[in-house]
Amino acid sequence: MQAKVTLDEVQREREAHRRARFIVATNVLDPTDLSDEQAIGVYKAQSGVERGFAFLKDPLFLASSVFLKSPSTSWRWR
Repeated sequence: MQAKVTLDEVQREREAHRRARFIVATNVLDPTDLSDEQAIGVYKAQSGVERGFAFLKDPLFLASSVFLKSPSTSWRWR
């Protein structure tokens, strides 16, 4: 038994184009204020910021051991 595999270039291109889309919503409606490319750039930059603050969620960070000052007490552990 022999088989021959061929690539359907039109279908491959169509699928690549379909997968290349995603929706970004904004309340900036004037394209002169924020272009499509700028909106996508800002959206993609969010992941870097989120990774930067991910350490706050890490249980090893011990965020609960930060000193807080309250008007009714002096400095204390929270």
